[in-house]
Amino acid sequence: MSEPTAKETPLGKVVNLPVYSRLEGPISDLTFLQQSLLFAELSRLSYFTRGDAGRLANEIGLPETRFYERDGAQAYVFGAEHDCVVTCRGTEPNEWND
Repeated sequence: MSEPTAKETPLGKVVNLPVYSRLEGPISDLTFLQQSLLFAELSRLSYFTRGDAGRLANEIGLPETRFYERDGAQAYVFGAEHDCVVTCRGTEPNEWND
């Protein structure tokens, strides 16, 4: 898997990461392997900033991005006409909230 790179822009650094999944309809239309890749890529996006995650999710075909943070837990909701996917960041084993 390629490591993300960042390029400097007037607004700061922007993550440059290749995404391989493309949605043109419901996720259920994808093969099991394609679904697995999609969910792996979306899981990885949960560790990026909202701007980078939203831009990359839009490239995949999920133009709606929402970020939630509460008591140390963070999650993204990526959506489109047919689907909505929730991804959560991992936990810290030494944090009681996680």
